[in-house]
Amino acid sequence: MSDAEQTTPLFQIHDASVVRGGKTILHVSDFSLAEGEHVALLGPNGAGKSTFIQLLTREVFPLWREEPPVRFRGAARPQLADIKRTLGIVSSTMHDQVRVHLPVMDIVVGGLFGTLGVPLRGEVGEKDRALAADALERLGIADLATRDVMTLSTGQVRRVLVARELV
Repeated sequence: MSDAEQTTPLFQIHDASVVRGGKTILHVSDFSLAEGEHVALLGPNGAGKSTFIQLLTREVFPLWREEPPVRFRGAARPQLADIKRTLGIVSSTMHDQVRVHLPVMDIVVGGLFGTLGVPLRGEVGEKDRALAADALERLGIADLATRDVMTLSTGQVRRVLVARELV
């Protein structure tokens, strides 16, 4: 990695406002997140935590500015696929989409391909399954690998989705 890549933040936000129904629901003056840095978003309901994440993942957009207010690895208009490959986010929306009869292992392996379950085309290799098995093991749910995801508790499904993001 070059020195420039090492000093370029993963995300930068400067003077970004998100407006809904004519009301500013989120304003970020300055925010920077370095590669490998960990942060926690804390606040009461309605504080803008989900909107902030959606701003980073390009699910909502800030008001237009001459200089784009949100940058990913220095890019003003990054590709959504690049962002999604980098971030591991488990949302309630994702949890709601896992209403399918698939083995836990297939859900986790799907994280390697950005799919819900294993791809219909292409072969899933032993290396892929080993990565998924390792993620399940790290979360203490390896014993669920062959279970139908529809038979799991809400908490177990959340852990499966975290494993999916870890692969």
